[in-house]
Amino acid sequence: MIVLRVSLILALLQYIFDNGLAANGLIWDKYRQNFVQLYSIPRFAALNEEIQARRRRSELYIFHHEPIRAAYYEDPHVVMFYENNTKIRGISGEVWTLLADYLNFTLIPVKSKSNTFGEPLEDGTYDGVMGIFKRNETDIILRTGLYKFRKKDMDYTIPIYRTGYNLLIRPKWQYDNMWLIEMFSINTWYFIISIFVILCLFGYFAQKIPEINTEDNKTKINFNLSDHIFHTFAIMCSQGYLPSDYFDKFKILSTSKNIFSWLIFLTFSSHLIYRMTNREVIPPFNNFDDLLSNTNYIILSFRGSMVHESFEKKMKIIINNNPKWKNRIKFMDNERDIYRTACNNKNKYAIFEVHDTFTVISRFVCTLMPIGNLYYKTWITFGIQKHLPYKRTIDIAIIKMQEVGLVDCLKERWLLTKLDNKENNRFEKIDFDQIYVIFCILSIGFLAAILVLAIEHIVFFYESKLDVKIEKRVRRKTVKILIK
Repeated sequence: MIVLRVSLILALLQYIFDNGLAANGLIWDKYRQNFVQLYSIPRFAALNEEIQARRRRSELYIFHHEPIRAAYYEDPHVVMFYENNTKIRGISGEVWTLLADYLNFTLIPVKSKSNTFGEPLEDGTYDGVMGIFKRNETDIILRTGLYKFRKKDMDYTIPIYRTGYNLLIRPKWQYDNMWLIEMFSINTWYFIISIFVILCLFGYFAQKIPEINTEDNKTKINFNLSDHIFHTFAIMCSQGYLPSDYFDKFKILSTSKNIFSWLIFLTFSSHLIYRMTNREVIPPFNNFDDLLSNTNYIILSFRGSMVHESFEKKMKIIINNNPKWKNRIKFMDNERDIYRTACNNKNKYAIFEVHDTFTVISRFVCTLMPIGNLYYKTWITFGIQKHLPYKRTIDIAIIKMQEVGLVDCLKERWLLTKLDNKENNRFEKIDFDQIYVIFCILSIGFLAAILVLAIEHIVFFYESKLDVKIEKRVRRKTVKILIK
């Protein structure tokens, strides 16, 4: 009797707190004198099946060709209308076309007259797609970001891919003027210099070994440390004249130096043309603060973007802190005009745009490159009215599409296409900027040679003068001795 009462109490609690299902819950069985799983008891198993069936009713919504309105504006490769705006394609359009076929509902496209996501007006309403959604003229927004500040207006479906906002500029290709030094990594340079020093010291101290410096070699010239450094450097550069006495005295060592220098020379020359002619993009800034503080770029932003409200508030804070940056931030009403402005004025404008959109639009206008990290990172999803009963059905259908790879295929087809407008790199003559480091090294060597020559002449002059003085003193002393 007690067990029955406990069972009824648990059943009532489970009905009241519907979200508190305990699939792995345990209950004491006095007959077995042990804990058993709650749903192993028949009455609780039946209760669980009833609750699960009630929950699945929302997942198995039957549409019966029920009309569902889906609104957006014309956005290349995302939502594109055709056949008098009665059908849609693009990544979002095809996702919902497939959902309509799979779930058996009638998709009614609603094309927004304004090519904006929506901006708040003075009377508290919205224009663009958000205005259509707020007036309940559509059930679905065909593309939106999953942001907290939008949750009060709509529900979100399961997201389909991740994106964010970038600062975009026209790439400025520049030559790496320090290619001669950066040909090898710093560790490689350390290794080469270390081997050079070791070879010089080994050759110098090898002269002092009796087995090497025999009686025959003693009659020949012994080279000092500066000679070893000079001749070893000449061998390493595959330049200069090597005295026969130096080579005969250290044949194995000189041959080893030659082999090492040839290997370094082959490695260097094999990458020479590529490194000298290679061009790369050097980012002019890293983030907003760097852009505004250290460059003259002007930020262009689309007034009807998904994050316009939040972005505008952020920019107002920046402008209030630094009023001089007021003219460095511009909001425009037409997205295509933003791209045309930036493309026609190279190195002057930076566009604040969502990543997946710029990869499409830049195909038709000009090549753009993202700089820095993503801002407003989010998931691309679909907005849905809060009162609609079939949200969970649509979520499960989207999950199934992702599981079989349909969403990835659509993304690759519409968004990850190759650029058609890549700039053709014409042959350019080798400019002085590409090789001026070579002349700088030559000039430094020339100046160093002149400096050494000047020091040698100064030392020679003072030594000669000192010898003359010593000679005069010796003569005076000799004369004094002869006179005495």
